[in-house]
Amino acid sequence: MRVHCVSATDFLKVARIKTQSDGKSATFESEEETGIPELRVAVHETTAQRRERAARDALRETAYLVDEIEVHLGSAGGLSATASAQCQAGFDAQLAELRSRCEASCSDLAWALRREVDVGLV
Repeated sequence: MRVHCVSATDFLKVARIKTQSDGKSATFESEEETGIPELRVAVHETTAQRRERAARDALRETAYLVDEIEVHLGSAGGLSATASAQCQAGFDAQLAELRSRCEASCSDLAWALRREVDVGLV
């Protein structure tokens, strides 16, 4: 694990987020010297790796589920039209729920990203 020595107060001052009435930076003269930009990069890299790992795990588990369904249906010797329709309806319902959850997560992520960009522009 990397350790980051940072000065948030000096960063806020040199980035002009804190007002001049708070005084000048005590130690650092640039944002880079405060260590905050490097810390941001490290945090984003860490979370990106975890998100990618979670996405790969979800994809792998979904592939396993599809394989199991194919095996089950193949060993059942075929389905009647009624059973097939019921399976399709169940699958469609689960897919709709998955889409809903994904859309909510993506919406939350988009909101968080917009907030971060807005904060960074201030």
